[in-house]
Amino acid sequence: MAEMSFGHRRAGIVRQEVADDAPAFNPMAFLQGCVAARPPEEDTFPLVVDFPDRPAKMLAAVLPDYGPANRLKTQLVDLPRLPLAKLKSTEVIVEVHSASVNPTDWKQRKGTLSTIFPLKLPCILGIDLSGRVVRSGADSPYSEGDEVFGRQTLDRMRELNGSYSEYAIVDSADLYRKPARLSHDEAAAVPHACLAAYAALGHVGQLISKVKVDHQRSVLIIGGSGGVGTFAVQVAKQHFGCYVMASCSSANAALVQSLGADEVLDYSDPGFLQSVGATKFDVVVDCVGGDDYWTAFGKALKPDGVYVTLVGNARHLAQDKEMDMTSVLQIRAEYLVRQISSKLGAAQNYHILTGSQLQSSDLRIIASLLEQDQLRVVIDSTFSLYDISKAHERSETHHAVGKIVVQVCKSTDAPGGAGGKKHAGERMGDNAPGGHGGGRRGGGGLPDTVQDARLPAAKGRVKFDGVESPSPQKNKPPPPEPPEPPEPNEH
Repeated sequence: MAEMSFGHRRAGIVRQEVADDAPAFNPMAFLQGCVAARPPEEDTFPLVVDFPDRPAKMLAAVLPDYGPANRLKTQLVDLPRLPLAKLKSTEVIVEVHSASVNPTDWKQRKGTLSTIFPLKLPCILGIDLSGRVVRSGADSPYSEGDEVFGRQTLDRMRELNGSYSEYAIVDSADLYRKPARLSHDEAAAVPHACLAAYAALGHVGQLISKVKVDHQRSVLIIGGSGGVGTFAVQVAKQHFGCYVMASCSSANAALVQSLGADEVLDYSDPGFLQSVGATKFDVVVDCVGGDDYWTAFGKALKPDGVYVTLVGNARHLAQDKEMDMTSVLQIRAEYLVRQISSKLGAAQNYHILTGSQLQSSDLRIIASLLEQDQLRVVIDSTFSLYDISKAHERSETHHAVGKIVVQVCKSTDAPGGAGGKKHAGERMGDNAPGGHGGGRRGGGGLPDTVQDARLPAAKGRVKFDGVESPSPQKNKPPPPEPPEPPEPNEH
């Protein structure tokens, strides 16, 4: 199977020293090219991250070039490489058990955002992750064996690698301890979507700073059954105590109502744009996009209300057309015009949620809500890493209910299992579980050709940060199984 290397290569090469009595011209050196000598032993440093019992290679979904979903190929690649030859004090190496798909992932894959956010191809995509810490920096709050969930920022994804891989180097500020009552599949579905929902409501929508008064605050969620929408409905209801109105299809109305929506609107109803009546909202969160929604529901805002769109002035912005700098400048110009109009009183507050407004520190609040069973994770479907292209195709339909999860390795904890230290996860095999959640699609097994291509773990002692790691212990008995966790509360 094809293999690819990622990350920075060592740029400095130590050339052979030439003796003083050596001839000025060496024919053999000329024929052989520039001959480089091995650097002194004390100058060597590992190019590949090292941790106990590390494998020689890792599985990852590789994007060699921009294009359709079938461009993604699951194959063996080098482990992540450290740009400065050592782990930063705040970084951790996470053994990724599960990831999830966000629209940003396939927009990057298609090259839609290549002008404003070019990738270094080949690359490994993926933002969300849940897994186990296998190595930790000196200033990181996490230790080896801790189970965490969080996100890989776009800049780090581009420089290192994303979460569609067995291992990822993540800044500890972008992680939090995985709630014990969640499985890795459930935890991986949370970070990016729930952070976006919290930012739209709390930070941009200003619900955090608004003082509670006698009348109840009201929120409208446009697209309440999607990945962000399902979390936005619950955060608005359970955390901010708002009266929640949400839109979705009639088929998903019961689900959205069970998440806490007080009223559910059918977006296919011809009278949908006039269906809110006299209700006035503190925040309108648009997860779909479109100026017709702004025109219709912007009028329903309170005087200090805020309209927050996650997409922009067109449905599913940047889905099929390339976003060049002209398009970006046009969007920014329209945005500024609306801001100026707002200050002049001609329009209400209009905001486009950007990635910079998502705060990883909010994972602490989100984890607390999950632990208290105030948030429910809705999973549309689960795919094996070998079916990553099908996961992207499912997301591109815009009909996923909740989140789409990608199982990177077979976790040892059961759904809703307790956290704590676990054995290392296993690569997805022929007995990998099938579909989850909606059950529309299942994860495929491990092809025999890939099974045969697996490489043994690295042997011997390897230096890392100038410290020699202990050699793997053979015939070491496995640690005892952790006690069975208590049954989770029913959603």
